[in-house]
Amino acid sequence: MDMNKILNLPFVQAYLKMLSKMTDYKGREDRETFWWAVLGNAILIFIIRLIFGLFGSFGSVLAGLISLVLCVPMIMMGIRRMHDVSKPGWWIVV
Repeated sequence: MDMNKILNLPFVQAYLKMLSKMTDYKGREDRETFWWAVLGNAILIFIIRLIFGLFGSFGSVLAGLISLVLCVPMIMMGIRRMHDVSKPGWWIVV
């Protein structure tokens, strides 16, 4: 499969956008980009657990660490999504 085809997939585009705006809590995020990034995160964690699950608990620890690292970009994306629906970013806590 061509790398350009992979990079043009919607969840890859949304995931890369999420990572590029990792520290940006201002602005807005549309619904489609938000949910594609959530799907990309789920796929990434699933693949890591699938590949490294053969090594016992190492895969679970690695998936947990990656989830912890990706927590900040996902929270920032959630805050921007709240701004898009005209709510303050603190609504992400709810």
